Amino acid sequence: MVTYSKIIVFLKLTFFLASLFILAILFVISPADKFGDPVKVSTLELEKNIAFQILGAKLRGASEKGHRFDFTVDSIDPDHETPEAFTLTHLNGTLSLFEKDIYNISANKALISPADSFIDLIGDLNIRTKSGITGKSQKIRIRWDSINVIVSSEVELSTPLGTIFGGSMKISNASLTGSSRPFIHIENGVKLFYEPKAN
Repeated sequence: MVTYSKIIVFLKLTFFLASLFILAILFVISPADKFGDPVKVSTLELEKNIAFQILGAKLRGASEKGHRFDFTVDSIDPDHETPEAFTLTHLNGTLSLFEKDIYNISANKALISPADSFIDLIGDLNIRTKSGITGKSQKIRIRWDSINVIVSSEVELSTPLGTIFGGSMKISNASLTGSSRPFIHIENGVKLFYEPKAN
């Protein structure tokens, strides 16, 4: 004879088995990452199979010789000629040389090569120091393994004494007097237009 209690037990058992059955179906048909299982991703040779770009980024770095940079850039792109390198477009920021002097810098482009340990700042390069000296050039190379910063293209410096033009420039951490302050060498056709600024 069917009693009320037997019907309740039967329904409880039926609902329990039905819920287990539904859960089993969900586990079978749902993607693995929905239930906490690891998702396998391979990055092996990823740079050969995909083109990538990072937009609106901040980039910071430092070398063992004490050069530090802190740039905001429009984009970071892979360099098509050198797979290990990457380029920055329209950068603005600061460059600290020898952990002392800070320069405000803007440039159209930069090439960073970790394998060859250098940064090239290229195109409409503007430099400004805290003391008010400004400079313009087309290319600066900063080597991470060197105490010198090389400006290999023509340079124009606006100083309190006037404007200095040169074919190249080197900023070194050691002057002729042995001072620890940076020393600037301007070479290859140096010209000075003497126009001292009034105080």
